[in-house]
Amino acid sequence: MIVPQKPARGFKSKAQEVKNIRALCESHPDLILTVLRKTCDGDEIWTETSLEAANLEMAAVTIWTIDPVSETILRGRYYSEPVQREAPDIDAFMTSLGASTG
Repeated sequence: MIVPQKPARGFKSKAQEVKNIRALCESHPDLILTVLRKTCDGDEIWTETSLEAANLEMAAVTIWTIDPVSETILRGRYYSEPVQREAPDIDAFMTSLGASTG
């Protein structure tokens, strides 16, 4: 799994993915994952998902690369963040990046 915005979170192996999902399910037994939309393009499947539980709300986009012969996942690119309802508006965010919004 490649995590472009936070490279240290990337990993390899089915075992790590199982460990990650198990930890999420154990720490949030009320977890609901919803696939909001998906599309396929060749050997790629793009998904947009939301994860919700008490004290957890996340939004994610994952681009999965599939082996067309075995129909197994070869890799994924994962973009996710906790949802921040009280986050700064777009102008404040852009200013925090050093961009002028005027």
